[in-house]
Amino acid sequence: MPSELPPNVEFQLHDVNQGLQPYYGLFDIVHARFIGGGITSYQALVQEVAKCLKPGGLAVFFEGNFDLVKEDQDTVQEPASDENPNGSWMQRWLQGPFLESRTF
Repeated sequence: MPSELPPNVEFQLHDVNQGLQPYYGLFDIVHARFIGGGITSYQALVQEVAKCLKPGGLAVFFEGNFDLVKEDQDTVQEPASDENPNGSWMQRWLQGPFLESRTF
């Protein structure tokens, strides 16, 4: 947490699963990323976020496939590729340029 903040910046901790009523109609943009693992109902989240937007507002959601291991929780899941479309896209993103030199 920065020690000095501009006067128009405020950090708050809130459980979005409990609803977002205090924030209805307040924002031009709502940006949510990598929160899917803690959401009890993603559909309810999207509906709540929509209520937080001002008319013409924009909601941006960014999520990823967090399955980095297979069901046995030991075997690393192979990254997604053209040859492996059912692989982990998160694994592909994490490995980044390293994938360019690998063959699957």
